[in-house]
Amino acid sequence: MINFFRAAPLLTRFVLTSVAFLLPVVLGTILLFFLAQDSLQRETNRSLQSGVVLLDRLLWNADAAAQRAYPYTHGQCDEVLPYIRDLVVIIPDVRMITLIKDGRIYCSSLLGKVDSPLPDYRLVDNSLVLIPSSPINPKEPAVSFVMTHGNVSVASSVAGYYLKNILTLTSQERLIHLQIGDSWIDKTGKVSTSPIKSTLVVNSKHYPYSLSVWLSHDDYLDFMVSHKQTAMAILILFCAVIAWYTYWVTGKPESMKDKIERAIHNKEFVPYIQPYVDSQYRVVGAEVLMRWDDPQEGLVRPDFFIPLAEETGLIIPMTQSIMTQVSDQISPHQKLLSDNFTISFNISAKHCVNSDLLADSLRFLNAFSQNQVRLCLELTERELIENTQEASNLFSALHDNKIQLAIDDFGTGHSSLKYLHQFRFDVLKIDQSFIRMIGTNSVSAHIVENLLDLASRLGMKTVAEGVETLEQVEYLTARNIHCLQGYYFAKPMPIKDFIQFIQQSG
Repeated sequence: MINFFRAAPLLTRFVLTSVAFLLPVVLGTILLFFLAQDSLQRETNRSLQSGVVLLDRLLWNADAAAQRAYPYTHGQCDEVLPYIRDLVVIIPDVRMITLIKDGRIYCSSLLGKVDSPLPDYRLVDNSLVLIPSSPINPKEPAVSFVMTHGNVSVASSVAGYYLKNILTLTSQERLIHLQIGDSWIDKTGKVSTSPIKSTLVVNSKHYPYSLSVWLSHDDYLDFMVSHKQTAMAILILFCAVIAWYTYWVTGKPESMKDKIERAIHNKEFVPYIQPYVDSQYRVVGAEVLMRWDDPQEGLVRPDFFIPLAEETGLIIPMTQSIMTQVSDQISPHQKLLSDNFTISFNISAKHCVNSDLLADSLRFLNAFSQNQVRLCLELTERELIENTQEASNLFSALHDNKIQLAIDDFGTGHSSLKYLHQFRFDVLKIDQSFIRMIGTNSVSAHIVENLLDLASRLGMKTVAEGVETLEQVEYLTARNIHCLQGYYFAKPMPIKDFIQFIQQSG
């Protein structure tokens, strides 16, 4: 028996499970990395902002010292020296005040009266100068705030010790650089004149300097590991659940309903055509039978899937697909068919209460030239249609468009004459179980005669199904059967073989 409920092979399950685990882990890790990158940048930016606030406060003291010392530039060094030294004492953070005139230092709170040339930097009003080696402590740098008016300048210096403390407080984990002009200083006190790479830069709004930091991929990874541990644990747990579910699902047998839905999507249901002949053995029509061409199992018997397809309603899209395939493949060869060639489709009762049936039928007929093809819809007697207004309107519309209705497998179900009167059928198809008994069972022979007589009285065309022997043919033609269908004339065949069959028959 065909195994419709085969689970995925072990290797396939392992591969799918691995992908289900690793793919979200990789994508989630990438997402966490970018989240960590954003978080680290925002956190570092806040630290730089805090560092700027501290440096602004430090330089504000230097600014205030320079402003208060400027009036003393009008006096001699000996006269003003005590006063500028007092300023160094009373103003926080300022370590030295220097008075400059005509590019030469002439008075220093630290050295007193001097006469020395100005180091190699330009004096601009309200500017900052980073001095690599401070007169206060030659081993560490200093920053001077310079206030200039004409040829006179005042420089108030802040020791590098304070700068290093602020840079360290700004970030103990990152290497922060303070840039003044074309020079940079880090928290170790190292001064560089070579450009420093930076990821984030924050400029002071009050003084000409900036704080910057360079963040590497290792910084982001370290931050992600140390700050996103909970998120990473949740991600791994989530991916493990997905992987387990994938392993379980791929090991779970596929239900017939799921398999049918997949087959509809993959267009695995294909039409097979069984021609039928009139009493003169002329090919006058054909019944379209549905086959499932499974890529792994091959052709699947209809009784394995048709009942479930009818029960679930999937038979409707299956039938629509079959009708489309037949019209697309036969219409280019329609000249090979006799006039009013009848093509029959088996229709489910559920399709009869679906408003699309009329549209599906007309779409099929419109693919052919006028009067070239007649459409017949076969309804099984085992699946009765309720006598509703909707069904009555549908059948009337079908008849108005010259679409025939046939009752299939007649004699095997539970219909009654009342049912035949409620819905006007055009064709009665006698089930093969009665045809098979011809010549061997006198009771069945009488049943066939009675069915033929009933059809004649109701004005219905008759078709005998399952004709396989010459004796059956002669018996039925002697009793004025309209059409014969069975292996004696032709087996169900693919459309391309049916077209060749028609060519040879013509």
